[in-house]
Amino acid sequence: MDHHYSDLYLFGLNVGPSKHLLWFAIAAAIVLVFVRLAIASYRKGVPSGLGAAMETLVLYVRDEIAEKNIGHDGRKYVPLLLSFFFFILVAAAARADALLVDVDGEPQRHPRRSPSSRSWPCSGRASANTGSYTTSRT
Repeated sequence: MDHHYSDLYLFGLNVGPSKHLLWFAIAAAIVLVFVRLAIASYRKGVPSGLGAAMETLVLYVRDEIAEKNIGHDGRKYVPLLLSFFFFILVAAAARADALLVDVDGEPQRHPRRSPSSRSWPCSGRASANTGSYTTSRT
């Protein structure tokens, strides 16, 4: 369920900032920080560290995605594609780390034993609805 942090109504709709908007803004800020740090590494001439890693990803997007799929005119779409690429990369990395954030709003589903449950998840026992078999646990 999406939680709103404040209520802002526009034409009868609540358009206040939600959890999704907050984390997408944080992902965009992280992308901007990484890009600024990569640009700073170019001031010395040859990029090093983060700048070299970012250059590798930029060249991949330009050569393998834009030019191969769009053609010769693909170079003019590279800035837009890079924005999409890095934003999705950061948002997916945040989603992959369960301790950091749940970007899509779905509850974390980790197999845990509920106090009222008699069997462990994936223990080989069928649920009460299917009732087909049970195995003894030692």
